[in-house]
Amino acid sequence: MTRKIVLKILKEECNTNGDLARITGVSKSAITRYMKQLNESGLIKENKLGKSTIYSINPVYRDAIEKHV
Repeated sequence: MTRKIVLKILKEECNTNGDLARITGVSKSAITRYMKQLNESGLIKENKLGKSTIYSINPVYRDAIEKHV
């Protein structure tokens, strides 16, 4: 599931908890847990926009991730 989430963010198909939950078929709370792990590992960055959190791939790892996809 983590790989699927990273790919969706990388391809800019979706970048919020709600979008990721809808596209992956996983609950928002599960997405929140995955995003917490990805954020703690440094693979993604979080940007708060009002009540929403927008996720993006950390530029430091973007090239490495793209090579493995």
